[in-house]
Amino acid sequence: MLFQIILILFLAGIVCLILILLQPISLQSYNLAVIGSVLDEDTQQPITNALVLLEEVQSGCQLKTFTRQDGGFWFRLQPESKYRLLLLDSHQEIIDEVEVSTINVESKIFDVTLRGTQSNILSFIIAH
Repeated sequence: MLFQIILILFLAGIVCLILILLQPISLQSYNLAVIGSVLDEDTQQPITNALVLLEEVQSGCQLKTFTRQDGGFWFRLQPESKYRLLLLDSHQEIIDEVEVSTINVESKIFDVTLRGTQSNILSFIIAH
């Protein structure tokens, strides 16, 4: 009898694990995240390979990513924090900046747009 109970619990655990693994991974599975895009301020077209920096204001910790072909990017955020999203030019100067706060926010996906010029951002990619 004990063996049958253990076997049933084991099989139930495997079924749960399979169901979890089969779930699609999406931004909706994160409680706090920022999704965004980088657009050319003149043409409004997406900019590929733009460097986007996420900086946690209090600690100064930074994460970096490059935009996808559609100009998009995303970062997972921590609760009770303030962030700056920065778009940098070829001289590491700030082209655009957006602030995001997760203070007193339990669950939210922030949607932001950063704007720059294709020439400044491309020169950054070529120079580095």
